[in-house]
Amino acid sequence: MLFYTGAAMGVSVIPMVEAYCMKCKGKTEMKDPKPTKMANGRDAIKGVCPKCGTGMFKIGTK
Repeated sequence: MLFYTGAAMGVSVIPMVEAYCMKCKGKTEMKDPKPTKMANGRDAIKGVCPKCGTGMFKIGTK
């Protein structure tokens, strides 16, 4: 499954991202994944756990 996020100039596609939830203590697929850059320039994805609503963060993805 793919997520589509609207941008002013075009559309960017983010595949379903699986990340570890610290609160649920298991891997789940992120809800509302959004690409972001860390302060050191590395790519990352921010999202929310669909089970408990805790913020999730996956480092090193494009």
